[in-house]
Amino acid sequence: MNKHIMHPTAPNVISKKNRALVLAHYHRNGKLRTDTINFLNDCQNEFGRIIVISTNLVENERNKVPSFVELHIRKNIGYDFFSYRLGISHLFKNTNDGYAAEKKISQVTIMNTSFVIFNSKKFLQNYFNEVVEKIDFYGLTMYTGHGLYPHLQSFLLTFNDLVLSDKKFWRWWDEMTPHDDKAQVIQKYEVGLTELLVKLGYRPKSLFPVNPYAKYADPMHGSFMEIFEKYSILKIGLFVTNPFKLSLRSINLLIKENEQFKNLIVEGMDN
Repeated sequence: MNKHIMHPTAPNVISKKNRALVLAHYHRNGKLRTDTINFLNDCQNEFGRIIVISTNLVENERNKVPSFVELHIRKNIGYDFFSYRLGISHLFKNTNDGYAAEKKISQVTIMNTSFVIFNSKKFLQNYFNEVVEKIDFYGLTMYTGHGLYPHLQSFLLTFNDLVLSDKKFWRWWDEMTPHDDKAQVIQKYEVGLTELLVKLGYRPKSLFPVNPYAKYADPMHGSFMEIFEKYSILKIGLFVTNPFKLSLRSINLLIKENEQFKNLIVEGMDN
């Protein structure tokens, strides 16, 4: 039986004070981008706890992290999933009865800095504050191609209370081992996490609609303008490597017309 059937009368809205955010930060030069700072500042009243885990943040950049944010620095191993794991470990402690938080946490979001946020208020509103039903776990986008198990993309994922109370969810994180190969990380952790939770009976949801007939399996590339228009974000890889050789005319027009947009793009390219 699917676990989500067990809470048909669950409330639609989770109190902001019971929400937590774990942000995995990386910058090749140890900087904190402007869009990341803006986003964190706008998060102050959106979450009960905010944790940033960085694998490369130089000393003189650390004072840019808002005072209400908990900052932790770790060695750069295991990609973002090991930052996620460390952040979650600061939210929940292992007890005899399983993992528990010091203060009630009904929802945890994990995200990284692989995308630029142009308007953080719009992003917060349309991702975090417009979920119309109680969903077990969700993300912005689902990847459905190249023979991989359809999975929520791990640059932005949210887990609600039923998942957070499941011992098998915590065991998965506990048993994690680092991989240096990105393809292994995607298969074992990004794909593996969705696959595990579905097998446990939880219901995933991609907030951006899944199109099984889309030309490109990665909606952050193939549907980048639709996502930008609603959520005000762009994946850095889109305008740095553009792996699918997409037309970026719309982005180039915005760069010419909007100085702030241009500056955020330039900072993203330096990441």
